[in-house]
Amino acid sequence: MKHLPITTALWISLMSSTLLAEDSTDATKSGHLFLNASTLTNIQPLTIHFHKGQEFVADNNQDVIRAWAEKLKKSHIPINIYSYALLPTGIRDLTADRAKHQAVRIAFNRGMAAKNILEQSGIQADRIFLKAGGPDQSTDSGYMTITIRRD
Repeated sequence: MKHLPITTALWISLMSSTLLAEDSTDATKSGHLFLNASTLTNIQPLTIHFHKGQEFVADNNQDVIRAWAEKLKKSHIPINIYSYALLPTGIRDLTADRAKHQAVRIAFNRGMAAKNILEQSGIQADRIFLKAGGPDQSTDSGYMTITIRRD
């Protein structure tokens, strides 16, 4: 017998009763027993690109994050922030370790700014997970991805 892989929509619908019920005894009373998984599968990851050394999230990107968060405010699905920054260049006496540390710090600051925007938009802090890293070898720009998927 051939086994088919489980899709995101199927997984979300199977897990919805445990993710969305405030209390297992109140699951049917709260009306959150099942989740419309199709609404979550339509939510695409949000990717924001940054200029080299840019530590802040621009105003127009803040609005984009708020609009993205609005779609998830009422669900209890975890949100993951993956933030990467380029290695700084052109700084005298900058060792490879210090350059990597500075890139991680910049990525972390960007991720924290996005996390704060999500929290201000009504997302609970315990649902937001941040991973900040140095340069991503697959790209030549700094970026941040906000998603409901775990990468």
